[in-house]
Amino acid sequence: SGGGGGSGGGGGSGGGGGSGVGGGAEVAAEVGAELGVGVGGGGGGAGETTHRATPATSYSKLLVRALYYPEFQGEDNWPWQPRRAYVGDVVAFTHPYPVDRSVPGGVLVRRVVALEGDVLESHDSEVPDFVIPPGHAWVAADNDAIPAADASDSRSFGPLPLSLVVGRVVYAARSPTDHGVVHNSKAAYALDQVVLAAELDVEALTQDL
Repeated sequence: SGGGGGSGGGGGSGGGGGSGVGGGAEVAAEVGAELGVGVGGGGGGAGETTHRATPATSYSKLLVRALYYPEFQGEDNWPWQPRRAYVGDVVAFTHPYPVDRSVPGGVLVRRVVALEGDVLESHDSEVPDFVIPPGHAWVAADNDAIPAADASDSRSFGPLPLSLVVGRVVYAARSPTDHGVVHNSKAAYALDQVVLAAELDVEALTQDL
């Protein structure tokens, strides 16, 4: 199913504000990043708690739920059940090719449009279809108007190694009046309700915005 469509946008790396996501089965954390996707009601009724949509180029503070990929941890006794991204999820990740690796931050937020084994169909007879390799995802911003050459997504840096994913973004805030649940896949929305119920503090999330 098709790929590159979705795309580019919002500019490259975001600010490094906020902490990383730590261990624990239900950990969520605030991460500062430039939001490359829109905010909207998630599947299954999330729209009830969604405020005005956040533009795709805004700097935002995000509530992020950790994702666990035991295969990238190098440990035989991984203490938690795997928790993975689904197609349609919005994920925060570190840039695979940062301009300066000595500078912390560089968090990008993009939507997963394909996962390993999925086929990106080519509309050019001279370009073969592309199969997403194991351990990778194809991610895209929500703004179709940005040319591929200017997009900080998989159209410019290729398949994203899942080992670089910080977590799934469940809530985004741009200001005290502009915040809402992020529109992820229906499967993710159902799983992430526990985080929204237990971890979301809108006042704390928006106090510095």
